[in-house]
Amino acid sequence: TRTDKGRLYSVLTATPRGGEPVELWFDAATGELARAVEQDWFYKVETRYADYRAVAGRRLPFSIVRSDGDNEERITIDSYRLLPRAPADSYAAPRQPDDHTIPAAGTTVAATAFPQLVIAASVNGRPMHFLFDTGGHSILSPDAARALGLTPVGGTRSGGSGAGTLAEQFTRVKEVRIGDAVLRDQFFSILDLGYSTFERGAQPPLDGLLGLEVVERFIVRIDYRAGKMTLLPRDSA
Repeated sequence: TRTDKGRLYSVLTATPRGGEPVELWFDAATGELARAVEQDWFYKVETRYADYRAVAGRRLPFSIVRSDGDNEERITIDSYRLLPRAPADSYAAPRQPDDHTIPAAGTTVAATAFPQLVIAASVNGRPMHFLFDTGGHSILSPDAARALGLTPVGGTRSGGSGAGTLAEQFTRVKEVRIGDAVLRDQFFSILDLGYSTFERGAQPPLDGLLGLEVVERFIVRIDYRAGKMTLLPRDSA
């Protein structure tokens, strides 16, 4: 039993089989889950649940706030749709998405290594240039999204190691092609990362960023001296 800001909580730690422990805080007065606290790599992540309302005989939260100390994500829920109980295998580890193809021999593209790693790719058939960052999610600049005729949806704020944040929206593209490697139905953030990230002097500015979604699907080999990047099927030796 713990008290925080004048409220009483029943707190327990649950550890899923083969998983990591999570600390669960239940409001002692209502029995509703108020927060969950877990260690996520470098950060302690706290998820707070509030604004509980009756939904088909249940009490469900309509406000969820997730914070790791540096970044905060706020979710406001408009409505719930209750589905039949999912079969047990629904909780198995997800399979790699069947949304990409690549020749058995792989494909090699030019990669400009200085001052930052840049590759050419086409998005929905339109040639573009991207910063390649193995730890970064797929991003389009607002100008690139407009050039592709994409309609941004949603709205949130994105932050990093500093105090500042940027407006972020989202979209999907039908196809990303890197050499002979193809990724289909891809999710992109739309972010204006600023002049210093996308500008290239006399050359056209970069159109965005590619990285994590590529290395999740292909083996990536970068030859900095030769200025080449090779993608291979993940089952390659």
